[in-house]
Amino acid sequence: MVHGTTPEADDTISPITPTRNSKAWHGTVGDMHAAITAVLRDSGYVGEQSARLASDIAMSVCTALGGRVVYLPRGDSVRRATRDLRIFSDWSELGLNPIALAKKYRLSMQTIYDIIGRQRKHHSALNEGAIEST
Repeated sequence: MVHGTTPEADDTISPITPTRNSKAWHGTVGDMHAAITAVLRDSGYVGEQSARLASDIAMSVCTALGGRVVYLPRGDSVRRATRDLRIFSDWSELGLNPIALAKKYRLSMQTIYDIIGRQRKHHSALNEGAIEST
């Protein structure tokens, strides 16, 4: 069940395993279920536990986003964006200097400066938008 939704009789489902006869699990949802299951197993969840959690997570995503056309960026783009946010946070909140950041993230100084510059512009634009909307 998704947080904030009302429980219904159909919300309590046993773990769903993709099969050739299960049309609901074909395509993207089946791929999502398989990816979630793999991550859970790599994280130490086994058997019934990983299957149930994968089903619950997949169902939650389908409930939240079902019926929409959604673009999901590739993993490398998300990893790079997440890394850039961590670099900016390390710089702005923790006070790490660009030399320390370059060593920590194994990037060149120029790349660190570029990332900080892009993130500053992005955060400034977000802050200006928040101020204008109040």
